[in-house]
Amino acid sequence: MIIRKSINFGVSMKRINDIFKFYSISLIALLSFSSDTVGYDETHSKVNEVEDVLIITMEVFPYGYISESGKPTGVWYDILNKIMLESEVAKRNEITPTKRLVKYIDTEKPMCTLIAGKGPEVGNVYLLEPIGQILTAGILPKKGIKIEEYTDLRNLLIAVPLGINFNSIFDDDVTMQKVSPPQYLNAIKMFSKGRVDAVAGPIPILKYIAKLQGISQAEFDRPFILLTTDVYLMCTLSVKKTIRNRLKTALIQLKREGVIQKILKRYFSSSSQ
Repeated sequence: MIIRKSINFGVSMKRINDIFKFYSISLIALLSFSSDTVGYDETHSKVNEVEDVLIITMEVFPYGYISESGKPTGVWYDILNKIMLESEVAKRNEITPTKRLVKYIDTEKPMCTLIAGKGPEVGNVYLLEPIGQILTAGILPKKGIKIEEYTDLRNLLIAVPLGINFNSIFDDDVTMQKVSPPQYLNAIKMFSKGRVDAVAGPIPILKYIAKLQGISQAEFDRPFILLTTDVYLMCTLSVKKTIRNRLKTALIQLKREGVIQKILKRYFSSSSQ
């Protein structure tokens, strides 16, 4: 999923008003508790703040999905698990459909996930730290189709998975022939059956899915790149700064130790995705 100001690989983001909550405690109420009780409440509150944060992985292959054996997996799922364990924030990592993820973002739910975009603050989310993965996105044509400039796209039938938005020029171009399969996998299957001339999306992800489907890389021609963007650890504005800092620090440490890079290499052949 990508922030609207750059590219959206999953959904369009709505802007919401910041919600400020004010808590007041009367002096009489404070005096009615012993110091031990207040200490317990403060500790309990801090625990709740940590545990109440949702860690969400977008349900898009290969970011997050359920394997044939019924186990949750995926490149972003694995990375978020490492961040969660290192930071000791949250209890579990949920693979969630993109529509539900958007609802979480558009409410005051404290939630963190991975998205592609540009930080540090865009719309109603904080982009905390890049994970070290760069997504190149654009149009991947079949062998023999040369795309030298944007106008060449208008001669093609392109599979553009639902929710993908590059920019207003491409998205609103009514002269272009587009079909909208629900996922990247569906787009690749349409490509393999010769139903489309090209597919749109993050290029290494499309090639990775094609490889799993038994499609040789030789069946593709040179991609036409529309955008390059970092993948970020993101939190909604309702996640407190102390929690965001813990998550950011954990990610920086995991990058320093090479943990994130190992996960990326397990799924992809190079560091630029």
